[in-house]
Amino acid sequence: MRNRVDALACAALIAALPFRVLAEDVERSKDHPAVKRYPGSSIAAFEEREFDAFPFPVSATAVEKAEGKLHRATYHFPQGASCLQILRNYENAFLAAGFKVFKGNQLPDAMDVDVSGDRFVTGIGQGKGGGRVYVTQLCGNDDPGFEPLGDLAVVEVRGMEQKVEVTADFLAGELEKTGRVAIHGIHFATGKADVTPESAKTLAEIGSLLANRPAWRLRIEGHTDDVGGAQANLELSRRRAESVKQWLVAKHGVGASRLETQGFGDSRPIAKGRTEEGRAQNRRVELVRL
Repeated sequence: MRNRVDALACAALIAALPFRVLAEDVERSKDHPAVKRYPGSSIAAFEEREFDAFPFPVSATAVEKAEGKLHRATYHFPQGASCLQILRNYENAFLAAGFKVFKGNQLPDAMDVDVSGDRFVTGIGQGKGGGRVYVTQLCGNDDPGFEPLGDLAVVEVRGMEQKVEVTADFLAGELEKTGRVAIHGIHFATGKADVTPESAKTLAEIGSLLANRPAWRLRIEGHTDDVGGAQANLELSRRRAESVKQWLVAKHGVGASRLETQGFGDSRPIAKGRTEEGRAQNRRVELVRL
């Protein structure tokens, strides 16, 4: 759908009345560019994080966690507006953007963060840039004579930028401490076992690790996400582990006898695989010290 985020931004402007703004926004706060505020609202609290997680309510008993760029704002809505009216506006906005919508009048216990409001509408879909977007608007405290208020949370799903370098010393420390380490810096062509060039730096560190510890032997384990059949994923993970071994042998002179390989397919997930970020965590190579 063309301009999905633009539709999401504009559709929230269909409120019935142009209410008076209640107060000035807190300093350095702002609306999310994809989700306009309900007319007449003001921002009472605000935070934005480069990478964080947030539990998005999808029923009275369940949440779906998303990781990525997080935007949160607490809005004071105008007097005279009801939570039903406010949340119906956002529901229509999310639907217009092509999002899948969840709503409810009670937050689940798994909502393990401090939030304002107990009624919610959550939208999950594709943003303008093609990435997955989660957004929820909460609302509460709309008894007559009171200003309704609620949190808006938006996560633009993305992987965390690795700012702590994965070095040979880091890998050695993890292997000495726990006997295994998961590595997400080794990448493969989609659906294939071909190691991509961006993996070279991480593989060079593994080569250095083995060069500095000539007595060590490792098992290279391949793991996939749950997209595709279990048997196909098992075979793919085996071939990927073998590709890593061949790279280390051919490019870093590691003795083939020092490396074993094994594939587990999608049988050992470390995150829920229903979301893109969960699948990204499950696609990994693990090193195990023998």
